[in-house]
Amino acid sequence: MAEFELPSTETLRRNALTRSQQRNAQVARRRIAGRWVLWTLGLLLRWVVLPALLVASLLWAFRHDNASPEPGTGQPAARPASDAAPRPSKRVLQLRLDEDEIVQRRSPRAAPQAQSGASPIADDRSSRER
Repeated sequence: MAEFELPSTETLRRNALTRSQQRNAQVARRRIAGRWVLWTLGLLLRWVVLPALLVASLLWAFRHDNASPEPGTGQPAARPASDAAPRPSKRVLQLRLDEDEIVQRRSPRAAPQAQSGASPIADDRSSRER
């Protein structure tokens, strides 16, 4: 049987120190990468996203400003023809009902108790007696 040599305490200490230094380097690289990502996102937000939102909000405000009432008239400003009501689609769905269906839908439906002629109180009493 082959003998297994135990490492000395100095070897164990050196291996642990090397591994600890490797972990420290990995953590430092990860932290630096995270800082670079946050910095670039801050630049992107500051120089791209916020100006785009500002331009979009100004365009929206000026576009909807045309719909405000004209001074002195109290009437909204006339919109261009392109903003008029949407054009109806070429297909028109038509619903056809027979006169019997219309009458049935308009008439109130009677409850089952009303059709039987028995009063609800009498039905309730008879069910308790059983």
